Amino acid sequence: MTAKEVIEYMESLRNEEQQQVLMRFFKTGPGEYGEGDEFLGLKVPQTREVVRVIAKDFPLEEVPQLLLSAWHEVRLCGLLVLAARFERLATKRLATDDEAIKKRNDILAMYLRYAERANNWDLVDLSAPKVLGTSLLYPLTRGSSERDRAKKTEDA
Repeated sequence: MTAKEVIEYMESLRNEEQQQVLMRFFKTGPGEYGEGDEFLGLKVPQTREVVRVIAKDFPLEEVPQLLLSAWHEVRLCGLLVLAARFERLATKRLATDDEAIKKRNDILAMYLRYAERANNWDLVDLSAPKVLGTSLLYPLTRGSSERDRAKKTEDA
């Protein structure tokens, strides 16, 4: 599945009544903190369902197209894909696996590169703890965690 197909599918779920509710809730009027943000009118569970279907096999190189979307819910989808991918790679078993470290670094770099696209509190709340927060618990390079450094000190 491509980003274009995901966006088209999410656009097909548009709900104009819910769109108005979300625009009021997220304060998108002139001078408000969410000024100009655009909504399709999808509820978070609908977006999470899209993520559940695509997250595992969705090409990482397609995620920026989701993050660059004008639609709030599509950006949320992209951020949740990154969070789901990062979570799957952030396990005790994969903590020092070279391939997992590289993939975590790639996801973290993409998240940071497009962080400005998380322009509302809900986008940050639903993604930052799972990517940024969890990244603090796992090494960025093999043997770089505090636990690994302590073990090396004990062995010396």
